[in-house]
Amino acid sequence: MGRGASPSFTPEDAWAQAQAETLIEEVLEQARSTTTTFGGDRRSRGFVSLHGHGFADEGAAAVAELLDRGGRYGLVGGCVRVLDLSANGIGEKGGLALEAALRGGGGKRRNTSLRCLNLGGFPSPVRETAAHGRIQALLVPNALAAVASQRAMGGRCDLVRRGLGDDGATACADFLRGSSAAERILSVDLRHNEITEDGLLALEEALAANTTLRECKLAGNPGLKGAGAAVERRIQLNLLRNALEAAAAHTADGSCNLSARSFGDEGAALVARFLSTAKGAKIASVNLHGNGITDDGALELEASLEGHQNKTLAKINLSGNPVGRAVAKRIQELVSPNLLAQAAKVDRELRKREQRTKKVTRLAVRGLASLRRSGSSRTQRDPYVLPGAVALINSL
Repeated sequence: MGRGASPSFTPEDAWAQAQAETLIEEVLEQARSTTTTFGGDRRSRGFVSLHGHGFADEGAAAVAELLDRGGRYGLVGGCVRVLDLSANGIGEKGGLALEAALRGGGGKRRNTSLRCLNLGGFPSPVRETAAHGRIQALLVPNALAAVASQRAMGGRCDLVRRGLGDDGATACADFLRGSSAAERILSVDLRHNEITEDGLLALEEALAANTTLRECKLAGNPGLKGAGAAVERRIQLNLLRNALEAAAAHTADGSCNLSARSFGDEGAALVARFLSTAKGAKIASVNLHGNGITDDGALELEASLEGHQNKTLAKINLSGNPVGRAVAKRIQELVSPNLLAQAAKVDRELRKREQRTKKVTRLAVRGLASLRRSGSSRTQRDPYVLPGAVALINSL
């Protein structure tokens, strides 16, 4: 965006340039100071909202110049992490400008800091173009890398309703397969992203060898219909092994939440086999709600629990599955003794803790009373004798 006048420079051009420079100044100010939340991103500096300004493609081009890491504002463009351009009437031309700025190339660096770009709202013609999917796909590695680098985010990446399409699914697959940071990603939420069977196949290929990702939410994508349902099931079965291993190794209370994963009877059989192993003996509760498990899968679970006499599993949730009452009742009867045993164990631990507390209290009161009878002034100068203890002595 040049500042110099030219023979074809019109008043309209001057107005557009002034508007663009005003937008850039606003972005600069917000990027340096805002601490707001948008799109599931953590509260941090770098949030910029230009919602409803109505600047159309000209304004999008100005913002693109800001995001261009090789341009005049490259350093500031690297500070913008979340950008809201919704309801601005941006069309394909503005979308292409934003895509070019984010992609880099031609000696310019790719933008690696922007994690979320909202181009929704009304009006927003760019949402109907292929450029929108490509833009969102460019941001997927940035979002995943940010989650991998921030322990406070718990390894969970929220990419719900980003309009990623198959390009975004492929970008996610590439990161999870080839990035050194992929092992720190534990959960990815890709619900409602217009992913078709092609995108699901890319994810399946990438996740086949992944041993750390425990969850990938895919509900609300058109690819789950027809043959895509089988692809999703294979994805979920691969991740089910990771989730069970992680629950046995890292969960303090032995709980394992496997709800709404659509792995069906095959997944139930896998869970049954795992519960019969030494690692499975560390699982105290498992949630299998809403997984399409039928009586066949439930019978596998029953056989595993009955044959190996699992002594730790105290709770198994089969609600939301088409399982008959008879087999569900038998499974609950198999785990109920473990539940009673765990309750008795907790009760014993609480009684022991109560007895220890009473003993410590008696010893403390006895010692403080002895100190008071001796007439010592230690209570006035010892920082370890709390005012409450002095009050207790005086009340004896």
